[in-house]
Amino acid sequence: MKTSVLGSACAMTESRMAENWEDKMTSDQQSGGFNRRDVLGLAAGLALTPLMPALSGAQTAPGNSRLWYRHPAADWNRALPLGNGTLGAMIFGRVAQERIQLNEATFYAGSPHTYDSPEALAALPEVRQLINAGRFKEAQDHAWFKMTGRPYKQMSYSSLGDLFLNFVSPAKPTEYRRELDISQAVATTTFGVGRRRFTREAFSSYPDQVIVMRLEAEAGFVDFDMVYRGQREANYSWATPATTLQADGDVNWLQKDDVGSPGDGVTIVVDGPKALLITGRNQEQMGIPGGLKYAIRVQAVGDGQIVASADGLRVRGAKGLTLIISAATSYVNFADVSGDPVAIVRERTGRR
Repeated sequence: MKTSVLGSACAMTESRMAENWEDKMTSDQQSGGFNRRDVLGLAAGLALTPLMPALSGAQTAPGNSRLWYRHPAADWNRALPLGNGTLGAMIFGRVAQERIQLNEATFYAGSPHTYDSPEALAALPEVRQLINAGRFKEAQDHAWFKMTGRPYKQMSYSSLGDLFLNFVSPAKPTEYRRELDISQAVATTTFGVGRRRFTREAFSSYPDQVIVMRLEAEAGFVDFDMVYRGQREANYSWATPATTLQADGDVNWLQKDDVGSPGDGVTIVVDGPKALLITGRNQEQMGIPGGLKYAIRVQAVGDGQIVASADGLRVRGAKGLTLIISAATSYVNFADVSGDPVAIVRERTGRR
């Protein structure tokens, strides 16, 4: 593990929200907010920049590079994207349950295979005869079914699943803000419950190939149980525009997703002090068997009581905690999926 990530992660403890939240909301442009330029440099570019215009309910100020919101993300379209070109995450900023949806650039369904059609050579003279006879539609259909690649479609990209942080005794916040600082590639969630104030900051590092999330509490504690949910079948809908604004009265401040089981073939084990190792495989698709293995390692660093088990991470009584997350697959190249993702994520998160 390079010292850049550990150093920057630990440095987050020095960051505090201003005492007057109203002043903080109006002074971002003048103050520049959290200055991470020296820490991050070019480490955490936004892999999902094209999604920026579609982020729902975003508010900006002239000359300001922040998108900020008064509500948590109710769905995936409203979450804030972080990425470094290989490893990405969507941060939901929810009060009762933080959701970190993970992506890794090489995680597709299936396995190496040839697209050659065994019927293509024999079909070629038949297609030519149909063309010569002026039966062009028949020629086109015959070429499609006999000569095009098998399967007819490319393998689908898959999500690596989600990490859920289920917080203990959550309550509706009296103040709330989440933002994406585009110039620094940092997603921040801050909210208050009475005298207690909570801050979460996250970024994705390119040099270290990890996602880092720092959680802090003032006049309270960071208490949560972290669990993992593996890849699921996606349901796509265009019924609701991503740019629909959300009114204050529509907010479910204590929203939680149904986590369920980690998924078929997923293994979760303790992998050193305060660390979890999650492993699994990709899916079969269109008759092509799954051939990719993946690994996710989560290392917790902080105070309080941190206990790792096969059920997840249990954190109690922490004032400050950092999660260092790495993910990798066994992909080597288009014809080789023999890599060792476990060794990769262990090296990136500090375990040798």
